[in-house]
Parts: sequence; C-alpha cells; structure tokens
Amino acid sequence: MLELLWFLSDSHLFFSFPISALVAPWVSPLTKYSSMMTQAVPYTYPVPVRDDGNMPDIPSHPCDKEGPSLEWLKNF
Repeated sequence: MLELLWFLSDSHLFFSFPISALVAPWVSPLTKYSSMMTQAVPYTYPVPVRDDGNMPDIPSHPCDKEGPSLEWLKNF
C-alpha cells in the first residue's frame, strides 16, 4: 500500500517526462530551422567536374552557385 501511495504522489513526474519528450520537438524552433537546412542541402555531393559544353545539368565550375539559396541562414 505504501508503494502505491508513493507512486501516486510522484506520478506527475512519471507521466510528465514522456509527454514532454513527445511535445518538445514539435514546439522547438530548432526543429523548424533544422528541417529548413535539411531541405536546402542535398544528400549526395557530386564530384566536381569541368563542363566540356555537352553537360547542361552540370555547372561550368565547381564553385558556381546552384540550388536553393541559404541567404535566410546568413541573415538569421
């Protein structure tokens, strides 16, 4: 009986941690910005190659800007 009373007195701690672990990522601004960066950065990074004029989908120089801009991250 004493163990049951102890559990009931601290049950708010027992239930608050899992609930906060599920809710915290959805309200965190870190989640928003990390998902924005994940969408802006590609998963695979191609090997830089020089364009010989026959490859329209490859930039002419490895440092040429291509893809979404990360200006929002610089201004943050």
